[in-house]
Amino acid sequence: MPAATKVELTAGQSFQFAPHLLQTGNEEDVKPVGKLGRILGHHSRSSMATLQIRTNPKGARIIVNQRVMEKTTPAEFSVPEGSYVVALALDGYSRVERTITVVAGSNFVVDEKLLK
Repeated sequence: MPAATKVELTAGQSFQFAPHLLQTGNEEDVKPVGKLGRILGHHSRSSMATLQIRTNPKGARIIVNQRVMEKTTPAEFSVPEGSYVVALALDGYSRVERTITVVAGSNFVVDEKLLK
């Protein structure tokens, strides 16, 4: 993920920029979670997190790191730890895009109201 900062310096002033960059998650490893997975527990690896995506209205396309997912909202995915760009698109509504960071073992929820 890119890093940026705004700095105002005066002549002769020095500045150091040392951001902590996060690993981008691999969208190929994002797997949908079905009803059976929710009942039995769906984290097969400790490096996975749960990503829930909901929209109002329902039925939006889910795009993770520019990859269109097979499911529409609402949906739940098992994802590796990392940062992702999640876009939500529904005909007749404004597209929403969020950059998120998920941590292994956590549950992250994206809940968006789409605007016409």
